[in-house]
Amino acid sequence: MSETDRSLGTWIHRRARLGSDAVALQVGSRSITYRELSLRIDRAAGALAALGIRPGDRVAFSGPPGLAYLETLFATTALGGSFTPVNPRSPADVAAWIVEDVAPRVLVRHGASSLVEATLGLAVPTVVAIDGTAGEEGVPWPDREEMTAHGRRFVPGDALALLMYTSGTTGRPKGVMLTHAATVFAAGIDNPAVLSRLAVGAGVT
Repeated sequence: MSETDRSLGTWIHRRARLGSDAVALQVGSRSITYRELSLRIDRAAGALAALGIRPGDRVAFSGPPGLAYLETLFATTALGGSFTPVNPRSPADVAAWIVEDVAPRVLVRHGASSLVEATLGLAVPTVVAIDGTAGEEGVPWPDREEMTAHGRRFVPGDALALLMYTSGTTGRPKGVMLTHAATVFAAGIDNPAVLSRLAVGAGVT
Protein backbone atom coordinates (compact mmCIF):
# COMPACT_ATOMS: atom_id res chain seq x y z
CA MET A 1 0.00 0.00 0.00
CA SER A 2 1.45 3.38 -0.97
CA GLU A 3 1.89 6.39 1.28
CA THR A 4 -0.81 8.16 -0.70
CA ASP A 5 -3.30 5.43 0.20
CA ARG A 6 -2.52 5.88 3.87
CA SER A 7 -3.37 9.58 4.05
CA LEU A 8 -6.32 10.66 6.17
CA GLY A 9 -8.20 12.07 3.19
CA THR A 10 -8.35 8.72 1.39
CA TRP A 11 -9.59 6.68 4.34
CA ILE A 12 -13.31 6.72 3.46
CA HIS A 13 -12.51 5.72 -0.13
CA ARG A 14 -10.37 2.82 1.07
CA ARG A 15 -13.10 1.69 3.46
CA ALA A 16 -15.69 1.92 0.65
CA ARG A 17 -13.66 -0.52 -1.46
CA LEU A 18 -14.06 -3.12 1.29
CA GLY A 19 -17.84 -2.83 1.40
CA SER A 20 -19.43 0.16 -0.26
CA ASP A 21 -22.98 -0.72 0.82
CA ALA A 22 -22.13 -0.82 4.52
CA VAL A 23 -23.61 2.01 6.58
CA ALA A 24 -21.03 4.69 7.34
CA LEU A 25 -23.27 7.26 9.04
CA GLN A 26 -26.68 7.38 10.63
CA VAL A 27 -27.96 10.96 10.33
CA GLY A 28 -31.28 11.05 12.13
CA SER A 29 -33.42 8.42 10.40
CA ARG A 30 -31.25 8.44 7.28
CA SER A 31 -28.52 5.88 6.59
CA ILE A 32 -25.56 6.90 4.45
CA THR A 33 -23.39 4.19 2.93
CA TYR A 34 -19.65 4.36 2.39
CA ARG A 35 -20.30 4.61 -1.36
CA GLU A 36 -22.50 7.67 -0.92
CA LEU A 37 -20.15 9.27 1.60
CA SER A 38 -17.18 8.66 -0.69
CA LEU A 39 -18.97 10.33 -3.61
CA ARG A 40 -20.03 13.27 -1.42
CA ILE A 41 -16.43 13.76 -0.30
CA ASP A 42 -15.24 13.70 -3.93
CA ARG A 43 -17.82 16.32 -4.84
CA ALA A 44 -16.83 18.50 -1.90
CA ALA A 45 -13.15 18.12 -2.81
CA GLY A 46 -13.91 19.18 -6.37
CA ALA A 47 -15.74 22.26 -5.08
CA LEU A 48 -12.93 23.16 -2.67
CA ALA A 49 -10.38 22.76 -5.46
CA ALA A 50 -12.48 25.11 -7.60
CA LEU A 51 -12.41 27.59 -4.70
CA GLY A 52 -8.63 27.50 -4.83
CA ILE A 53 -7.68 24.93 -2.18
CA ARG A 54 -4.24 23.49 -2.91
CA PRO A 55 -1.77 21.40 -0.87
CA GLY A 56 -0.78 23.34 2.23
CA ASP A 57 -3.87 25.57 2.27
CA ARG A 58 -6.06 25.74 5.35
CA VAL A 59 -9.82 25.27 5.71
CA ALA A 60 -11.69 26.15 8.90
CA PHE A 61 -15.09 24.79 9.91
CA SER A 62 -17.45 26.19 12.53
CA GLY A 63 -20.51 24.09 13.28
CA PRO A 64 -21.75 20.96 15.04
CA PRO A 65 -20.35 17.50 14.28
CA GLY A 66 -22.27 15.83 11.49
CA LEU A 67 -22.31 15.20 7.76
CA ALA A 68 -21.19 18.71 6.80
CA TYR A 69 -18.27 18.48 9.23
CA LEU A 70 -17.10 15.12 7.87
CA GLU A 71 -17.46 16.13 4.22
CA THR A 72 -15.32 19.19 4.82
CA LEU A 73 -12.73 17.32 6.90
CA PHE A 74 -12.10 14.48 4.43
CA ALA A 75 -12.37 16.66 1.32
CA THR A 76 -9.84 19.15 2.68
CA THR A 77 -7.31 16.51 3.67
CA ALA A 78 -7.78 14.65 0.37
CA LEU A 79 -6.56 17.80 -1.38
CA GLY A 80 -3.52 18.06 0.88
CA GLY A 81 -4.96 20.94 2.86
CA SER A 82 -5.32 21.12 6.63
CA PHE A 83 -8.59 21.22 8.56
CA THR A 84 -9.35 23.31 11.65
CA PRO A 85 -12.60 22.94 13.60
CA VAL A 86 -13.79 26.02 15.49
CA ASN A 87 -16.18 25.41 18.36
CA PRO A 88 -19.44 27.20 17.45
CA ARG A 89 -20.03 27.87 21.16
CA SER A 90 -16.76 29.76 21.55
CA PRO A 91 -17.06 33.44 22.49
CA ALA A 92 -16.96 35.63 19.39
CA ASP A 93 -13.56 37.12 20.22
CA VAL A 94 -12.01 33.67 20.78
CA ALA A 95 -13.47 32.27 17.54
CA ALA A 96 -12.30 35.33 15.64
CA TRP A 97 -8.79 35.02 17.07
CA ILE A 98 -8.56 31.35 16.01
CA VAL A 99 -9.73 32.10 12.48
CA GLU A 100 -7.33 35.03 12.22
CA ASP A 101 -4.46 32.87 13.49
CA VAL A 102 -5.29 30.00 11.11
CA ALA A 103 -5.73 32.37 8.15
CA PRO A 104 -7.90 29.87 6.22
CA ARG A 105 -8.41 30.18 2.50
CA VAL A 106 -11.98 28.91 3.01
CA LEU A 107 -14.21 29.06 6.08
CA VAL A 108 -17.28 26.80 6.23
CA ARG A 109 -19.84 28.10 8.72
CA HIS A 110 -22.84 25.95 9.68
CA GLY A 111 -25.85 27.18 11.63
CA ALA A 112 -25.82 29.43 14.67
CA SER A 113 -22.27 30.41 15.45
CA SER A 114 -20.29 33.13 17.15
CA LEU A 115 -18.47 33.42 13.84
CA VAL A 116 -21.54 34.96 12.20
CA GLU A 117 -20.58 38.28 13.73
CA ALA A 118 -16.90 37.58 14.30
CA THR A 119 -16.01 36.90 10.66
CA LEU A 120 -17.53 40.14 9.43
CA GLY A 121 -14.29 41.94 10.23
CA LEU A 122 -11.91 39.17 9.13
CA ALA A 123 -10.16 38.90 5.80
CA VAL A 124 -11.22 35.36 4.83
CA PRO A 125 -11.06 34.87 1.03
CA THR A 126 -14.13 32.60 0.86
CA VAL A 127 -16.91 31.88 3.37
CA VAL A 128 -19.35 29.03 2.67
CA ALA A 129 -22.42 29.56 4.86
CA ILE A 130 -24.90 26.80 5.68
CA ASP A 131 -28.18 28.03 7.12
CA GLY A 132 -30.59 26.24 9.45
CA THR A 133 -30.62 22.45 9.27
CA ALA A 134 -29.09 22.26 5.78
CA GLY A 135 -26.01 20.64 7.28
CA GLU A 136 -27.99 17.44 7.79
CA GLU A 137 -27.97 17.12 4.00
CA GLY A 138 -24.29 18.02 3.77
CA VAL A 139 -22.69 21.18 2.47
CA PRO A 140 -24.50 22.91 -0.43
CA TRP A 141 -21.32 23.06 -2.46
CA PRO A 142 -21.33 24.79 -5.84
CA ASP A 143 -22.13 22.39 -8.68
CA ARG A 144 -18.64 21.20 -9.55
CA GLU A 145 -17.26 18.13 -11.23
CA GLU A 146 -16.40 15.39 -8.76
CA MET A 147 -12.84 14.57 -7.95
CA THR A 148 -11.80 11.24 -9.45
CA ALA A 149 -9.10 8.81 -8.50
CA HIS A 150 -7.01 10.35 -11.28
CA GLY A 151 -7.49 13.81 -9.82
CA ARG A 152 -6.49 12.97 -6.26
CA ARG A 153 -3.16 14.28 -5.15
CA PHE A 154 -0.22 12.64 -3.49
CA VAL A 155 -0.30 13.59 0.19
CA PRO A 156 2.84 12.62 2.14
CA GLY A 157 2.48 11.29 5.65
CA ASP A 158 4.35 14.23 7.16
CA ALA A 159 1.97 16.80 5.62
CA LEU A 160 -0.23 18.77 8.02
CA ALA A 161 -3.72 17.27 8.28
CA LEU A 162 -5.27 18.90 11.35
CA LEU A 163 -4.64 22.16 13.16
CA MET A 164 -6.53 21.85 16.45
CA TYR A 165 -6.85 24.57 19.09
CA THR A 166 -6.99 24.28 22.87
CA SER A 167 -9.91 25.75 24.78
CA GLY A 168 -7.94 28.81 25.79
CA THR A 169 -9.21 28.78 29.38
CA THR A 170 -5.86 30.02 30.70
CA GLY A 171 -5.13 32.43 27.87
CA ARG A 172 -5.37 32.49 24.12
CA PRO A 173 -6.04 29.12 22.44
CA LYS A 174 -2.92 27.37 21.20
CA GLY A 175 -2.71 25.45 17.95
CA VAL A 176 -1.63 21.81 17.87
CA MET A 177 -0.38 20.48 14.53
CA LEU A 178 -1.13 16.86 13.55
CA THR A 179 0.25 15.21 10.43
CA HIS A 180 -1.56 12.61 8.32
CA ALA A 181 0.70 9.83 9.61
CA ALA A 182 0.22 10.82 13.26
CA THR A 183 -3.56 11.13 12.93
CA VAL A 184 -4.01 7.82 11.13
CA PHE A 185 -1.74 6.04 13.60
CA ALA A 186 -3.45 7.55 16.67
CA ALA A 187 -6.91 6.64 15.37
CA GLY A 188 -5.80 3.12 14.50
CA ILE A 189 -7.76 3.26 11.24
CA ASP A 190 -5.03 1.54 9.22
CA ASN A 191 -5.38 -1.53 11.40
CA PRO A 192 -6.93 -4.10 9.00
CA ALA A 193 -9.39 -5.25 11.65
CA VAL A 194 -10.54 -1.68 12.27
CA LEU A 195 -10.66 -0.81 8.58
CA SER A 196 -12.91 -3.77 7.84
CA ARG A 197 -15.57 -3.06 10.46
CA LEU A 198 -15.54 0.57 11.57
CA ALA A 199 -18.55 2.74 10.74
CA VAL A 200 -17.30 6.32 11.03
CA GLY A 201 -19.38 8.50 13.29
CA ALA A 202 -22.32 6.11 13.56
CA GLY A 203 -25.17 7.93 15.21
CA VAL A 204 -24.08 11.40 14.08
CA THR A 205 -26.97 13.84 13.91
